[in-house]
Amino acid sequence: MFLRQIKSYITVVECHSFTEAAKICNVSQSAISQQIQGLEDELGVSLIVRSNRGFSLTPAGKFFYDGGLKLLNVVGRYMDATRAVATKEVDITLAVLEDFAGRDLDKTVSEFMSLYHNCSIDVKPLSIHALEADFEERQSDVYLSFGGRTVPEGYAEEEIGKLTCVAEINSSDPLAGLVSVSPSDLSGYACVLVAGSDDASAPRGFYAGFLGEGAKITVVKDEDEAAEKISGGGAFRPVPFGPYSPLAWSEGVKYVDMRDSRGNLLTIPLTVYYRVGENGDYIAEFLSLMKRRTEKNK
Repeated sequence: MFLRQIKSYITVVECHSFTEAAKICNVSQSAISQQIQGLEDELGVSLIVRSNRGFSLTPAGKFFYDGGLKLLNVVGRYMDATRAVATKEVDITLAVLEDFAGRDLDKTVSEFMSLYHNCSIDVKPLSIHALEADFEERQSDVYLSFGGRTVPEGYAEEEIGKLTCVAEINSSDPLAGLVSVSPSDLSGYACVLVAGSDDASAPRGFYAGFLGEGAKITVVKDEDEAAEKISGGGAFRPVPFGPYSPLAWSEGVKYVDMRDSRGNLLTIPLTVYYRVGENGDYIAEFLSLMKRRTEKNK
């Protein structure tokens, strides 16, 4: 309302006529007069001195006219910039592990794109090797993965939830008959990790901390090699699952809850690494939707 009154006032001054200003503003003359009167009441000062021959501006009226022109110019530029943001075509690339490319992620992407029609999200389901290479070269805007990575320059990280870890064990192994396994149960078993890099420092440290002193960590290059290790016995593979990471059941294996020495379920952070700067507001909105879905699925 206040901006409309300012526009009406400036039009009256520039036309030197309430009648002409009313025509330009497409309102009645009485409506224009009421807007100017309302503006004066709002300010608590007189802007116009009316007479039989027309009107003149008070010193306050002249000052307000000059300031009003500047204000409307700034507001006009701000409105144009706002429209440009809303109509700008935004493309966001999201790299995820193949295990994460499921229904929850599809729903979140669809919800986001229904809210922001000018945005598109290109989801790239990658093997862990491809994800590591993509992450190292910073090819994508957003990465959905496990926590514990070194954050590259130009990116930030945010935990959006927790994944529960289960042990994938050969179905003929004695441990497969248990409801859950603890570090002491897994003593002497090799913990098999699939990693895109040789050292697999983040997952190695996480699971070594869970298993404790004497933990045997075996890093393999792919899923087939991991399956071979597990089928041979004496080995297990920790598998995180939960929101955005459904558990894919395999034949010949059992999945058993992993609990620490105090009986708590083992969880690992579900983390997003995202590029800061350009498109940051849209990425922040997408992360907010992801977190809400994570909370909903608890």
